[in-house]
Amino acid sequence: MVRRQSKRLAAKAKAKTPRAPRDRGTEKRGISNNQTGTLPDYAPWMAQAGAELQRRHDIKAATIPPRVWTRLFIKGLSPEQAAEQASVSAYITRSPADRLRTPRR
Repeated sequence: MVRRQSKRLAAKAKAKTPRAPRDRGTEKRGISNNQTGTLPDYAPWMAQAGAELQRRHDIKAATIPPRVWTRLFIKGLSPEQAAEQASVSAYITRSPADRLRTPRR
């Protein structure tokens, strides 16, 4: 019984053709990452955001996980806005004892 089921499932999988990617309708709903609808290059943006984070909050960009930087970049934030959000993320992820040792700026 199990053997016949697996053959049937294999036949169904072979019969399916890949679908074309569908339009999710983001343009119809007015959703875009920023005003122009395009994102800047990630590397220069990241360098600017890291420098801004170091200048404003004295936090190294390497202390922020890459997933946080990626999320901020995809949101379409400017490097200055991203530095502010990254500083909040860095503050929240520290233990309460570490927060007391170094005040948030």
